[in-house]
Amino acid sequence: MPASRWFGAGAGALAAVAIAGAATVVMSAEIGETQVRDTAVAGTAARAWNLDETDWTRYETLMAGRRGLWTPDADPLLVLGAHARTPAERRRFAEAYVAAERERVEGELAFERAVGEAWARLYGGEALFASAAAPGADAVAAQRFAVALDADCVPCRALAERYWRAGRPVDFHVLGTGGRDAVLRDWVRALDVDVARPGITVNHGDRFEGEALPLVLAQALDGTWRELGR
Repeated sequence: MPASRWFGAGAGALAAVAIAGAATVVMSAEIGETQVRDTAVAGTAARAWNLDETDWTRYETLMAGRRGLWTPDADPLLVLGAHARTPAERRRFAEAYVAAERERVEGELAFERAVGEAWARLYGGEALFASAAAPGADAVAAQRFAVALDADCVPCRALAERYWRAGRPVDFHVLGTGGRDAVLRDWVRALDVDVARPGITVNHGDRFEGEALPLVLAQALDGTWRELGR
Protein backbone atom coordinates (compact mmCIF):
# COMPACT_ATOMS: atom_id res chain seq x y z
CA MET A 1 0.00 0.00 0.00
CA PRO A 2 1.44 3.41 -0.96
CA ALA A 3 2.77 5.42 1.88
CA SER A 4 0.77 8.42 0.68
CA ARG A 5 -2.46 6.71 1.77
CA TRP A 6 -1.17 6.37 5.31
CA PHE A 7 -0.13 9.95 5.37
CA GLY A 8 -3.51 10.98 3.98
CA ALA A 9 -5.40 9.07 6.64
CA GLY A 10 -3.16 10.43 9.35
CA ALA A 11 -3.70 14.02 8.24
CA GLY A 12 -7.48 13.52 8.22
CA ALA A 13 -7.41 12.02 11.70
CA LEU A 14 -5.28 14.89 12.99
CA ALA A 15 -7.68 17.41 11.41
CA ALA A 16 -10.65 15.71 13.06
CA VAL A 17 -8.91 15.79 16.44
CA ALA A 18 -8.07 19.45 15.94
CA ILE A 19 -11.70 20.30 15.07
CA ALA A 20 -13.00 18.33 18.05
CA GLY A 21 -10.52 20.10 20.29
CA ALA A 22 -11.60 23.50 18.98
CA ALA A 23 -15.26 22.61 19.54
CA THR A 24 -14.45 21.60 23.11
CA VAL A 25 -12.71 24.91 23.71
CA VAL A 26 -15.68 26.86 22.27
CA MET A 27 -18.16 24.86 24.35
CA SER A 28 -16.11 25.42 27.50
CA ALA A 29 -15.98 29.15 26.76
CA GLU A 30 -19.78 29.27 26.29
CA ILE A 31 -20.36 27.41 29.54
CA GLY A 32 -17.97 29.77 31.30
CA GLU A 33 -19.76 32.83 29.90
CA THR A 34 -23.14 31.43 30.99
CA GLN A 35 -21.81 30.81 34.48
CA VAL A 36 -20.43 34.33 34.65
CA ARG A 37 -23.79 35.78 33.54
CA ASP A 38 -25.71 33.65 36.05
CA THR A 39 -23.35 34.74 38.82
CA ALA A 40 -23.75 38.39 37.84
CA VAL A 41 -27.56 38.10 37.83
CA ALA A 42 -27.53 36.37 41.22
CA GLY A 43 -25.23 39.06 42.61
CA THR A 44 -27.51 41.84 41.35
CA ALA A 45 -30.60 40.15 42.81
CA ALA A 46 -28.85 39.59 46.13
CA ARG A 47 -27.82 43.25 46.38
CA ALA A 48 -31.39 44.34 45.62
CA TRP A 49 -32.46 42.59 48.85
CA ASN A 50 -29.34 43.62 50.81
CA LEU A 51 -28.17 40.01 50.88
CA ASP A 52 -24.79 38.52 50.16
CA GLU A 53 -24.27 35.78 47.58
CA THR A 54 -24.19 33.07 50.25
CA ASP A 55 -27.65 34.13 51.44
CA TRP A 56 -28.91 34.19 47.86
CA THR A 57 -27.57 30.70 47.15
CA ARG A 58 -29.38 29.39 50.23
CA TYR A 59 -32.58 31.15 49.13
CA GLU A 60 -32.39 29.51 45.69
CA THR A 61 -31.76 26.13 47.32
CA LEU A 62 -34.81 26.54 49.57
CA MET A 63 -37.01 27.64 46.67
CA ALA A 64 -35.93 24.58 44.70
CA GLY A 65 -37.49 22.44 47.42
CA ARG A 66 -40.85 22.36 49.18
CA ARG A 67 -40.77 26.05 50.02
CA GLY A 68 -40.96 26.89 46.32
CA LEU A 69 -44.11 24.76 46.04
CA TRP A 70 -45.70 26.20 49.19
CA THR A 71 -45.10 29.87 48.44
CA PRO A 72 -43.63 30.33 44.94
CA ASP A 73 -43.93 34.13 45.14
CA ALA A 74 -42.45 34.57 48.63
CA ASP A 75 -39.72 37.17 48.84
CA PRO A 76 -36.15 36.14 49.81
CA LEU A 77 -36.16 37.76 53.26
CA LEU A 78 -39.36 35.97 54.24
CA VAL A 79 -38.03 32.63 53.01
CA LEU A 80 -34.65 33.00 54.69
CA GLY A 81 -36.22 34.24 57.93
CA ALA A 82 -38.71 31.38 58.04
CA HIS A 83 -35.89 28.88 57.55
CA ALA A 84 -33.30 30.58 59.77
CA ARG A 85 -30.89 28.19 61.43
CA THR A 86 -30.10 30.28 64.49
CA PRO A 87 -31.86 33.00 66.53
CA ALA A 88 -29.21 35.50 65.41
CA GLU A 89 -29.84 34.67 61.76
CA ARG A 90 -33.61 34.98 62.26
CA ARG A 91 -33.14 38.37 63.92
CA ARG A 92 -30.93 39.57 61.06
CA PHE A 93 -33.48 38.65 58.41
CA ALA A 94 -36.34 40.07 60.50
CA GLU A 95 -34.57 43.43 60.72
CA ALA A 96 -33.82 43.39 56.99
CA TYR A 97 -37.47 42.52 56.27
CA VAL A 98 -38.77 45.37 58.43
CA ALA A 99 -36.39 47.84 56.78
CA ALA A 100 -37.48 46.72 53.29
CA GLU A 101 -41.17 46.92 54.20
CA ARG A 102 -40.73 50.39 55.69
CA GLU A 103 -39.05 51.59 52.52
CA ARG A 104 -41.82 50.08 50.38
CA VAL A 105 -44.69 51.56 52.40
CA GLU A 106 -43.07 55.00 52.52
CA GLY A 107 -42.64 54.91 48.75
CA GLU A 108 -46.27 53.90 48.20
CA LEU A 109 -47.54 56.60 50.54
CA ALA A 110 -45.48 59.21 48.72
CA PHE A 111 -46.83 57.98 45.39
CA GLU A 112 -50.39 57.99 46.76
CA ARG A 113 -50.00 61.65 47.70
CA ALA A 114 -48.57 62.41 44.27
CA VAL A 115 -51.52 60.63 42.59
CA GLY A 116 -54.01 62.66 44.65
CA GLU A 117 -52.23 65.90 43.75
CA ALA A 118 -52.08 64.94 40.08
CA TRP A 119 -55.77 64.05 40.02
CA ALA A 120 -56.75 67.36 41.63
CA ARG A 121 -54.46 69.25 39.24
CA LEU A 122 -55.69 67.51 36.09
CA TYR A 123 -59.33 66.78 36.84
CA GLY A 124 -60.29 69.19 39.59
CA GLY A 125 -63.34 68.15 41.56
CA GLU A 126 -64.19 65.12 39.43
CA ALA A 127 -64.63 61.98 41.53
CA LEU A 128 -61.71 59.56 41.34
CA PHE A 129 -64.10 56.60 41.02
CA ALA A 130 -67.36 57.90 39.64
CA SER A 131 -68.77 54.37 39.27
CA ALA A 132 -68.20 53.39 42.90
CA ALA A 133 -70.75 55.26 44.99
CA ALA A 134 -69.71 56.78 48.27
CA PRO A 135 -72.09 56.22 51.19
CA GLY A 136 -74.70 58.90 50.63
CA ALA A 137 -78.42 59.47 50.40
CA ASP A 138 -78.94 56.59 47.96
CA ALA A 139 -77.38 54.18 50.47
CA VAL A 140 -78.95 55.56 53.63
CA ALA A 141 -81.00 52.38 54.12
CA ALA A 142 -77.91 50.15 54.05
CA GLN A 143 -76.90 48.70 57.39
CA ARG A 144 -73.41 47.69 56.27
CA PHE A 145 -71.00 48.09 53.37
CA ALA A 146 -68.36 45.84 51.83
CA VAL A 147 -65.48 47.27 49.82
CA ALA A 148 -63.27 44.91 47.80
CA LEU A 149 -60.06 46.27 46.29
CA ASP A 150 -56.55 45.26 45.36
CA ALA A 151 -53.74 45.75 47.86
CA ASP A 152 -51.50 47.30 45.20
CA CYS A 153 -54.13 49.73 43.85
CA VAL A 154 -52.91 53.03 45.26
CA PRO A 155 -55.75 55.16 43.82
CA CYS A 156 -58.32 52.73 45.29
CA ARG A 157 -57.31 53.88 48.75
CA ALA A 158 -59.20 57.15 48.27
CA LEU A 159 -62.39 55.13 47.87
CA ALA A 160 -61.63 53.02 50.93
CA GLU A 161 -60.89 56.13 52.98
CA ARG A 162 -64.26 57.67 52.09
CA TYR A 163 -66.06 54.62 53.43
CA TRP A 164 -64.23 54.20 56.70
CA ARG A 165 -64.32 57.94 57.40
CA ALA A 166 -68.10 57.98 56.84
CA GLY A 167 -68.54 56.28 60.21
CA ARG A 168 -70.70 53.47 58.81
CA PRO A 169 -70.05 49.74 59.41
CA VAL A 170 -67.81 48.49 56.60
CA ASP A 171 -65.88 45.34 55.77
CA PHE A 172 -62.77 45.78 53.66
CA HIS A 173 -61.73 42.81 51.52
CA VAL A 174 -58.16 43.22 50.28
CA LEU A 175 -57.01 41.09 47.34
CA GLY A 176 -53.44 40.31 46.42
CA THR A 177 -52.23 39.67 49.96
CA GLY A 178 -51.21 36.08 49.32
CA GLY A 179 -52.86 35.21 52.64
CA ARG A 180 -50.19 37.14 54.54
CA ASP A 181 -51.40 39.14 57.53
CA ALA A 182 -48.33 41.37 57.24
CA VAL A 183 -49.64 42.68 53.92
CA LEU A 184 -52.99 43.48 55.54
CA ARG A 185 -51.24 45.31 58.36
CA ASP A 186 -49.28 47.35 55.82
CA TRP A 187 -52.50 48.24 54.01
CA VAL A 188 -54.15 49.31 57.27
CA ARG A 189 -51.12 51.38 58.20
CA ALA A 190 -50.99 53.03 54.77
CA LEU A 191 -54.62 54.20 55.11
CA ASP A 192 -54.42 54.83 58.85
CA VAL A 193 -57.64 52.81 59.22
CA ASP A 194 -58.94 52.70 62.78
CA VAL A 195 -59.65 48.97 62.97
CA ALA A 196 -60.42 49.33 66.68
CA ARG A 197 -63.56 51.28 65.84
CA PRO A 198 -66.70 49.14 66.12
CA GLY A 199 -68.08 48.01 62.78
CA ILE A 200 -64.75 48.00 60.88
CA THR A 201 -63.15 44.77 59.67
CA VAL A 202 -60.22 44.14 57.32
CA ASN A 203 -60.12 40.76 55.60
CA HIS A 204 -58.21 38.81 52.97
CA GLY A 205 -60.25 39.22 49.78
CA ASP A 206 -59.98 35.73 48.29
CA ARG A 207 -63.76 35.40 47.98
CA PHE A 208 -63.78 38.28 45.46
CA GLU A 209 -61.08 36.80 43.23
CA GLY A 210 -61.97 37.36 39.57
CA GLU A 211 -64.37 40.25 40.24
CA ALA A 212 -63.96 43.65 38.60
CA LEU A 213 -62.39 45.93 41.20
CA PRO A 214 -62.94 48.13 43.07
CA LEU A 215 -66.27 46.65 44.13
CA VAL A 216 -68.69 48.18 46.64
CA LEU A 217 -71.64 46.28 48.12
CA ALA A 218 -74.38 47.49 50.45
CA GLN A 219 -76.35 45.28 52.82
CA ALA A 220 -80.03 46.18 52.98
CA LEU A 221 -82.05 46.01 56.17
CA ASP A 222 -83.43 42.62 55.11
CA GLY A 223 -79.87 41.22 54.97
CA THR A 224 -79.52 41.08 51.18
CA TRP A 225 -76.49 42.58 49.45
CA ARG A 226 -76.53 44.69 46.29
CA GLU A 227 -73.75 46.15 44.23
CA LEU A 228 -73.45 49.93 44.23
CA GLY A 229 -72.49 52.25 41.44
CA ARG A 230 -72.62 49.87 38.48
